[in-house]
Amino acid sequence: MSILRRSSSELACFDLIYATQDYDFDRREGIRSLVVKLGVARSLRLAQILHLAMLAALIAFGVTAQLGLFYYCGMPLVAAALFYEHKTQRLDLAGINRAFFRSNAFVSAVFLVAVCVDRLI
Repeated sequence: MSILRRSSSELACFDLIYATQDYDFDRREGIRSLVVKLGVARSLRLAQILHLAMLAALIAFGVTAQLGLFYYCGMPLVAAALFYEHKTQRLDLAGINRAFFRSNAFVSAVFLVAVCVDRLI
């Protein structure tokens, strides 16, 4: 798997948060989703834990790839975007879509720029 693709942890977090909107439908229709199994509150907590694990993995990647200051200066921006993602989970559907797509695009862009700048400078 290419390191420049988003991690499976990020995708799982996004899916968990997004799927909480379908909780009532899933229960009513007998769909055995993870959100139905865990409940909304525990699913959101799991998404937070997975985001922390993703941030730790990005830091570990920086250590393994021997990246420097420019890369690590991007990590607080990534953490802020992830925090923003969790703060917007209570918005309406349109707000959630906007917030998640923007923050996920932002995280990917910050990661790419941080790696490239660190390697080029």
